[in-house]
Amino acid sequence: MKVNNSLNKQALHRFPVIVSTNYNVSKESEFNVSVRGIKYSKSFIDNMLLSEAQSNLNAYSSQVGVSCDIKSHYFTNELSTIDCKFANNGNKKLNNLKACILSKCKMISITKNSEENVSFDVVFNNIGLQTYIINISNSDIQKREYINFNVIDVPDIKLDLGYPKTAEFNDNININLNLTIKSYSRPLNLVIDLTGSGIEKHWELDKMNIDQLFLIKGQGKNLNKDLNSFTVHLSWNDEKGRQYSKEQSFEINLVNLNFWQKIYVYINSLLK
Repeated sequence: MKVNNSLNKQALHRFPVIVSTNYNVSKESEFNVSVRGIKYSKSFIDNMLLSEAQSNLNAYSSQVGVSCDIKSHYFTNELSTIDCKFANNGNKKLNNLKACILSKCKMISITKNSEENVSFDVVFNNIGLQTYIINISNSDIQKREYINFNVIDVPDIKLDLGYPKTAEFNDNININLNLTIKSYSRPLNLVIDLTGSGIEKHWELDKMNIDQLFLIKGQGKNLNKDLNSFTVHLSWNDEKGRQYSKEQSFEINLVNLNFWQKIYVYINSLLK
Protein backbone atom coordinates (compact mmCIF):
# COMPACT_ATOMS: atom_id res chain seq x y z
CA MET A 1 0.00 0.00 0.00
CA LYS A 2 1.40 3.42 -1.01
CA VAL A 3 0.43 6.86 0.29
CA ASN A 4 0.71 10.25 -1.39
CA ASN A 5 4.23 11.72 -1.29
CA SER A 6 2.79 15.20 -0.70
CA LEU A 7 1.67 14.40 2.86
CA ASN A 8 3.02 16.68 5.58
CA LYS A 9 6.27 15.06 6.70
CA GLN A 10 6.05 16.68 10.14
CA ALA A 11 2.73 15.05 10.99
CA LEU A 12 1.40 11.62 11.90
CA HIS A 13 -1.36 10.54 9.48
CA ARG A 14 -4.02 7.96 10.33
CA PHE A 15 -5.94 6.15 7.55
CA PRO A 16 -9.05 4.00 8.08
CA VAL A 17 -9.36 0.80 6.01
CA ILE A 18 -12.54 -1.17 5.31
CA VAL A 19 -12.46 -4.50 3.45
CA SER A 20 -15.72 -6.15 2.41
CA THR A 21 -16.88 -9.12 0.34
CA ASN A 22 -19.94 -9.93 -1.73
CA TYR A 23 -21.12 -12.17 1.12
CA ASN A 24 -21.81 -9.24 3.46
CA VAL A 25 -18.63 -9.80 5.47
CA SER A 26 -16.45 -6.81 6.30
CA LYS A 27 -13.49 -5.88 8.46
CA GLU A 28 -12.35 -2.48 9.65
CA SER A 29 -8.88 -1.41 10.69
CA GLU A 30 -6.51 1.55 10.44
CA PHE A 31 -2.83 2.25 9.87
CA ASN A 32 -0.53 5.14 10.73
CA VAL A 33 1.99 6.82 8.44
CA SER A 34 4.97 8.80 9.69
CA VAL A 35 8.33 9.65 8.11
CA ARG A 36 10.11 9.19 11.43
CA GLY A 37 8.34 5.94 12.16
CA ILE A 38 8.15 6.49 15.94
CA LYS A 39 5.03 7.82 17.69
CA TYR A 40 5.44 9.38 21.15
CA SER A 41 2.62 9.76 23.64
CA LYS A 42 1.97 13.05 25.45
CA SER A 43 2.91 11.45 28.78
CA PHE A 44 6.22 10.32 27.28
CA ILE A 45 7.04 13.87 26.11
CA ASP A 46 6.01 15.32 29.47
CA ASN A 47 8.27 12.88 31.32
CA MET A 48 11.14 13.61 28.95
CA LEU A 49 10.83 17.38 29.49
CA LEU A 50 10.63 16.87 33.24
CA SER A 51 13.75 14.71 33.28
CA GLU A 52 15.64 17.25 31.17
CA ALA A 53 14.66 20.00 33.61
CA GLN A 54 15.84 17.89 36.55
CA SER A 55 19.14 17.16 34.81
CA ASN A 56 19.74 20.84 34.17
CA LEU A 57 19.38 21.58 37.87
CA ASN A 58 22.57 19.63 38.52
CA ALA A 59 25.55 20.92 36.57
CA TYR A 60 27.52 17.71 37.05
CA SER A 61 24.96 15.69 35.07
CA SER A 62 26.48 17.14 31.89
CA GLN A 63 29.76 15.46 32.83
CA VAL A 64 28.19 12.01 32.64
CA GLY A 65 28.16 10.37 29.22
CA VAL A 66 25.99 7.44 28.20
CA SER A 67 26.39 5.41 25.00
CA CYS A 68 24.88 2.02 24.16
CA ASP A 69 25.62 -0.56 21.48
CA ILE A 70 22.20 -0.92 19.86
CA LYS A 71 21.43 -3.62 17.30
CA SER A 72 19.27 -2.92 14.27
CA HIS A 73 16.49 -5.02 15.80
CA TYR A 74 15.58 -7.26 18.71
CA PHE A 75 13.02 -10.06 19.02
CA THR A 76 9.98 -10.03 21.26
CA ASN A 77 9.60 -12.39 24.20
CA GLU A 78 13.21 -13.51 24.32
CA LEU A 79 16.17 -12.45 26.41
CA SER A 80 18.21 -9.68 24.75
CA THR A 81 21.41 -7.97 25.92
CA ILE A 82 22.08 -4.24 25.63
CA ASP A 83 25.68 -3.17 26.30
CA CYS A 84 26.14 0.38 27.58
CA LYS A 85 29.15 2.51 28.46
CA PHE A 86 28.90 5.10 31.23
CA ALA A 87 31.60 7.77 31.26
CA ASN A 88 32.58 10.12 34.07
CA ASN A 89 34.12 13.13 32.31
CA GLY A 90 34.35 15.18 35.50
CA ASN A 91 37.01 15.58 38.16
CA LYS A 92 35.43 13.64 41.02
CA LYS A 93 34.43 10.03 41.60
CA LEU A 94 30.78 9.09 41.23
CA ASN A 95 29.66 6.55 43.84
CA ASN A 96 26.52 4.44 44.12
CA LEU A 97 25.19 5.24 40.67
CA LYS A 98 21.99 3.42 39.81
CA ALA A 99 21.84 2.60 36.08
CA CYS A 100 18.49 1.36 34.76
CA ILE A 101 16.66 0.35 31.60
CA LEU A 102 13.05 -0.79 31.97
CA SER A 103 13.01 -2.45 35.41
CA LYS A 104 16.57 -3.76 35.15
CA CYS A 105 18.99 -1.79 37.35
CA LYS A 106 22.64 -2.11 38.34
CA MET A 107 24.74 -0.25 40.89
CA ILE A 108 28.09 1.10 39.69
CA SER A 109 30.80 3.56 40.70
CA ILE A 110 32.96 5.47 38.21
CA THR A 111 36.25 7.13 39.05
CA LYS A 112 37.03 10.51 37.52
CA ASN A 113 37.85 10.58 33.80
CA SER A 114 37.04 6.89 33.36
CA GLU A 115 34.35 4.60 31.97
CA GLU A 116 32.28 1.69 33.20
CA ASN A 117 30.74 -0.99 30.95
CA VAL A 118 27.37 -2.41 31.93
CA SER A 119 25.22 -5.09 30.24
CA PHE A 120 21.46 -5.24 30.68
CA ASP A 121 19.49 -8.42 30.03
CA VAL A 122 15.95 -7.42 29.06
CA VAL A 123 12.83 -8.84 27.41
CA PHE A 124 10.80 -6.69 25.00
CA ASN A 125 7.06 -7.32 24.67
CA ASN A 126 5.98 -4.71 22.10
CA ILE A 127 6.52 -4.89 18.33
CA GLY A 128 7.70 -1.98 16.20
CA LEU A 129 10.01 1.01 16.57
CA GLN A 130 10.58 1.58 20.27
CA THR A 131 12.09 4.29 22.44
CA TYR A 132 13.45 3.37 25.87
CA ILE A 133 15.05 5.42 28.61
CA ILE A 134 18.50 4.79 30.07
CA ASN A 135 18.43 6.35 33.53
CA ILE A 136 21.50 6.95 35.72
CA SER A 137 21.24 8.63 39.10
CA ASN A 138 22.48 8.92 42.68
CA SER A 139 21.91 11.44 45.46
CA ASP A 140 23.77 14.11 43.48
CA ILE A 141 22.86 13.64 39.82
CA GLN A 142 20.07 12.44 37.58
CA LYS A 143 20.57 11.87 33.86
CA ARG A 144 18.50 10.24 31.13
CA GLU A 145 19.38 9.10 27.63
CA TYR A 146 16.96 7.81 24.98
CA ILE A 147 17.64 4.85 22.70
CA ASN A 148 15.67 3.87 19.59
CA PHE A 149 15.51 0.48 17.91
CA ASN A 150 13.15 -1.90 16.17
CA VAL A 151 11.53 -4.88 17.89
CA ILE A 152 10.23 -7.69 15.70
CA ASP A 153 8.52 -10.98 16.43
CA VAL A 154 9.55 -14.47 15.40
CA PRO A 155 8.22 -15.30 11.91
CA ASP A 156 5.40 -17.82 12.05
CA ILE A 157 3.28 -19.61 9.45
CA LYS A 158 -0.11 -21.26 9.80
CA LEU A 159 -0.63 -24.28 7.53
CA ASP A 160 -4.16 -25.29 6.51
CA LEU A 161 -4.75 -28.32 4.31
CA GLY A 162 -7.62 -29.01 1.94
CA TYR A 163 -8.04 -32.54 0.57
CA PRO A 164 -10.67 -35.27 0.08
CA LYS A 165 -10.68 -37.93 2.77
CA THR A 166 -11.80 -40.53 0.24
CA ALA A 167 -11.42 -40.88 -3.52
CA GLU A 168 -12.41 -43.30 -6.23
CA PHE A 169 -10.43 -44.54 -9.20
CA ASN A 170 -11.80 -42.06 -11.76
CA ASP A 171 -11.87 -39.03 -9.47
CA ASN A 172 -9.84 -35.90 -9.98
CA ILE A 173 -8.11 -34.98 -6.71
CA ASN A 174 -7.25 -31.47 -5.50
CA ILE A 175 -4.89 -30.92 -2.58
CA ASN A 176 -4.64 -27.35 -1.27
CA LEU A 177 -1.80 -26.03 0.87
CA ASN A 178 -2.86 -22.70 2.39
CA LEU A 179 0.01 -20.84 4.08
CA THR A 180 -0.89 -17.81 6.21
CA ILE A 181 1.62 -15.44 7.81
CA LYS A 182 0.86 -15.25 11.53
CA SER A 183 3.53 -12.71 12.48
CA TYR A 184 4.55 -9.14 11.66
CA SER A 185 7.99 -10.24 10.50
CA ARG A 186 8.29 -12.19 7.26
CA PRO A 187 9.59 -15.77 6.96
CA LEU A 188 12.82 -16.02 4.95
CA ASN A 189 14.16 -18.87 2.79
CA LEU A 190 10.86 -20.77 2.92
CA VAL A 191 10.99 -24.38 1.71
CA ILE A 192 7.80 -26.42 1.18
CA ASP A 193 7.84 -30.18 0.54
CA LEU A 194 4.87 -32.45 -0.12
CA THR A 195 5.60 -36.18 -0.22
CA GLY A 196 3.56 -39.38 -0.18
CA SER A 197 2.17 -42.15 -2.42
CA GLY A 198 4.68 -41.42 -5.19
CA ILE A 199 4.09 -37.64 -5.11
CA GLU A 200 7.05 -35.33 -4.53
CA LYS A 201 6.50 -31.57 -4.77
CA HIS A 202 9.04 -28.92 -3.81
CA TRP A 203 8.80 -25.12 -3.66
CA GLU A 204 11.19 -22.41 -2.47
CA LEU A 205 10.58 -18.73 -1.64
CA ASP A 206 13.34 -16.29 -0.72
CA LYS A 207 10.86 -14.27 1.34
CA MET A 208 7.19 -14.87 2.10
CA ASN A 209 5.67 -11.39 1.84
CA ILE A 210 2.04 -12.47 1.39
CA ASP A 211 -0.11 -15.52 2.13
CA GLN A 212 0.40 -18.36 -0.33
CA LEU A 213 -1.91 -21.01 -1.79
CA PHE A 214 -0.50 -24.10 -3.53
CA LEU A 215 -2.83 -26.33 -5.56
CA ILE A 216 -1.80 -29.87 -6.45
CA LYS A 217 -3.93 -31.74 -8.94
CA GLY A 218 -3.96 -35.54 -9.17
CA GLN A 219 -6.07 -38.55 -10.13
CA GLY A 220 -7.50 -41.32 -8.03
CA LYS A 221 -5.99 -43.99 -10.26
CA ASN A 222 -2.49 -42.85 -9.30
CA LEU A 223 -3.07 -43.52 -5.59
CA ASN A 224 -2.39 -46.74 -3.74
CA LYS A 225 -5.18 -49.06 -2.64
CA ASP A 226 -6.79 -48.08 0.67
CA LEU A 227 -4.95 -45.47 2.78
CA ASN A 228 -2.46 -43.07 1.20
CA SER A 229 -0.34 -41.07 3.65
CA PHE A 230 1.05 -37.63 2.79
CA THR A 231 3.33 -35.24 4.67
CA VAL A 232 3.77 -31.49 4.24
CA HIS A 233 7.00 -30.10 5.67
CA LEU A 234 7.79 -26.38 5.98
CA SER A 235 11.09 -24.79 7.00
CA TRP A 236 12.09 -21.12 7.12
CA ASN A 237 14.51 -18.66 8.72
CA ASP A 238 14.30 -15.44 10.70
CA GLU A 239 16.49 -12.33 10.39
CA LYS A 240 19.20 -13.98 12.50
CA GLY A 241 19.31 -17.04 10.27
CA ARG A 242 17.68 -19.27 12.88
CA GLN A 243 15.59 -22.05 11.39
CA TYR A 244 12.00 -22.99 12.17
CA SER A 245 9.92 -25.86 10.87
CA LYS A 246 6.41 -27.23 10.85
CA GLU A 247 5.04 -30.55 9.64
CA GLN A 248 1.55 -31.86 9.05
CA SER A 249 0.29 -35.21 7.75
CA PHE A 250 -2.97 -36.32 6.15
CA GLU A 251 -4.50 -39.38 4.49
CA ILE A 252 -6.65 -40.07 1.44
CA ASN A 253 -8.46 -43.41 1.25
CA LEU A 254 -8.86 -44.92 -2.24
CA VAL A 255 -12.15 -46.85 -2.18
CA ASN A 256 -14.65 -48.81 -4.30
CA LEU A 257 -12.12 -50.41 -6.68
CA ASN A 258 -13.34 -53.12 -9.05
CA PHE A 259 -11.17 -56.11 -10.00
CA TRP A 260 -9.40 -54.46 -12.98
CA GLN A 261 -8.88 -51.21 -11.12
CA LYS A 262 -7.19 -53.10 -8.30
CA ILE A 263 -4.80 -54.69 -10.80
CA TYR A 264 -4.04 -51.28 -12.36
CA VAL A 265 -3.38 -49.70 -8.97
CA TYR A 266 -1.19 -52.60 -7.87
CA ILE A 267 1.00 -52.46 -11.01
CA ASN A 268 1.17 -48.67 -10.74
CA SER A 269 2.38 -48.93 -7.14
CA LEU A 270 5.26 -51.18 -8.26
CA LEU A 271 6.39 -48.56 -10.74
CA LYS A 272 6.56 -45.69 -8.19
